[in-house]
Amino acid sequence: EIPFEIRVAAEVTLSDRLLQEAKALERDFKGTIERGEIAKIIDEAKQYGYHLRREEIVLVLSQMLKKRMEGLQDIMARTSPEEDKAKAVRIEEILKFLELTEKWGFELSKEEAQDLMDEMLKEYVWSLEKSWWGESAKKPFPLNLIVLAEKLGFNMDRFSKMVSF
Repeated sequence: EIPFEIRVAAEVTLSDRLLQEAKALERDFKGTIERGEIAKIIDEAKQYGYHLRREEIVLVLSQMLKKRMEGLQDIMARTSPEEDKAKAVRIEEILKFLELTEKWGFELSKEEAQDLMDEMLKEYVWSLEKSWWGESAKKPFPLNLIVLAEKLGFNMDRFSKMVSF
C-alpha cells in the first residue's frame, strides 16, 4: 500500500506531466505522439490506481480541436489542387487526434468543432447546388471529411449520396 502523502505527490506530478505533454501536443503533434509520453503517463496512473486531474487537460485538448477545425475551415475555402492534398492531410491529423484522445479516455467538448463542421458542410452543399444549376464549377470534396463529420457526431448517410453525384 502506497502511503497517502506519496500517492498525492505522485498524482500531482503525473497530472502536471500530462498537462505539459498535452500542451506540447499542440506545438509538435507528430513528435509528441511519437514520444508516447501521454500514453505512458495514463498507463502508469492506471497501473498504480492514481487519479489524474483531467479538467484542465480536457480544456487544452478541446481548444486544440477547435483551433485545428478553424484551420481546416480556412483551408477548405481554397480551391487550388495543391490545397486538396493539404485538406486531406489536415483532416487525417484531426482524425488521429480524435482517435488518440478517445484512446486516452478524454471526453472532449466538441460543440465548437461541430459548429465549424456544420458551416463547412453547408458551404459544400451550397457550392454543389450552384454547380448543378451551372452557376459554378463543382468544388472538390475530400472524402475523409465525411469520416471526420461522422466522428464529430453527424449522420452523413444522405450527404454521402450527394457527394457521389
